[in-house]
Amino acid sequence: MDPGRRADGAAVSDPPSERGRWLLVRQGPLAPEERAVLAAVRRRLSAERRELVTVLLGSSSYDAEAPAAGAEDPGEEWLLEEDARGRGIHRPSGRTWRTVTPEELVTAVMAAEKVIPFP
Repeated sequence: MDPGRRADGAAVSDPPSERGRWLLVRQGPLAPEERAVLAAVRRRLSAERRELVTVLLGSSSYDAEAPAAGAEDPGEEWLLEEDARGRGIHRPSGRTWRTVTPEELVTAVMAAEKVIPFP
């Protein structure tokens, strides 16, 4: 997938589609019960034909290096370019995520239907 495009083919900087985009912003690692909550949210939004993007900030950006745990697809994930470069994050095989500039993130936050801070 083109890193400048969403799963629906639209540019990242384009306004979200009519189904809406929710951003889940994480800053740290998740406990197993938090992963279960996130998986349930992802399933619910998928059933509602909404898009959920997880933004990995700070130490949560290291999660992008780990292979997807279990059968649960982590969905679309974004990392700030600065975090990916500064922390030396490398994409493992089978894992997809993309880097965004601070400007792209701000635009996405302002256009999102909902922004959820998560630990």
